Amino acid sequence: MTGAGGRLVSLLSDLRGGGTGEESIGVDLSRLKSAPTDYAIQEIARAIAPSNGDRERIINGLQAALSRALEGSEVFEPEGLSEDILVDVLLNYLTEVVFEQVVLDSDHAFEKAEDPEVNVKREGELFEVVEASVDKHLHPLLGDNVSQFSADDLAKLQRDALKEVWEEWDAEVQE
Repeated sequence: MTGAGGRLVSLLSDLRGGGTGEESIGVDLSRLKSAPTDYAIQEIARAIAPSNGDRERIINGLQAALSRALEGSEVFEPEGLSEDILVDVLLNYLTEVVFEQVVLDSDHAFEKAEDPEVNVKREGELFEVVEASVDKHLHPLLGDNVSQFSADDLAKLQRDALKEVWEEWDAEVQE
């Protein structure tokens, strides 16, 4: 799943520089310029997600990450994607991946409260913890120029950050 984050940043960097996406992911997405942002997000996620058992999870994570980073943009203008936005997209995506994995690993722990509002609140709190932890571990590795990294470099950085997040949580659980 981390490979998709690297491909996403590679694609967005390519589109930002006037490319079509063909070079970065093998698909021409130039038609998305000036398209409604929601449509562009959907098409980008579908183009990047691999055709395997994780496809839907990856699509959902990519869509959520892009939606958060591009919030308020009605039209997709790739040349307006700053380095800060690219960093946000990657951090958002990894947050989605880690959060989903934690929820899956929790084996329905969030469904044990009798009041559904308590479950929603707990999930929201967990999401905030995951978001802060991912930012703490990945942001310093990225610096201010995420587009300088290859998709493979970004995938490795994400895996390293994911490992650090899990190690931190394991240490906290052991205390």
